[in-house]
Amino acid sequence: MRGGVMTVLEQVARHTGARLLAGHEPSTWLRGRLVDLVTRWRAGQSLGCAHLPGAEAWLVALWDPARVACPACVPLVLASGEEDRTCDRCRIVHLDVRPLLVEALPGVLVTFGLCPSCFGREVP
Repeated sequence: MRGGVMTVLEQVARHTGARLLAGHEPSTWLRGRLVDLVTRWRAGQSLGCAHLPGAEAWLVALWDPARVACPACVPLVLASGEEDRTCDRCRIVHLDVRPLLVEALPGVLVTFGLCPSCFGREVP
């Protein structure tokens, strides 16, 4: 894996314990969210940190697609409080939301959290 992507992975894992779904074939739901993200980026509807133009990799969160971060700014896009306990698929607050990552495009990691039921739908 490329250096920038590894740095983002290490930062996200350190702050959330998220795991990468490497080689994951996204469900229709996740594929739709990823298409939404790419559409936003192309339309200029996402704000990146000041370091993005030179970054090898960046992170965006499904719950806040308007913010994009380089490895150094990863903590700025991570959820906290109730949002951290809200499943990004069913939008219900759970005590055991599982933080996950997918590489949407080369060098672009997307983080999201799923409750056990939605996790079973996404990762059968």
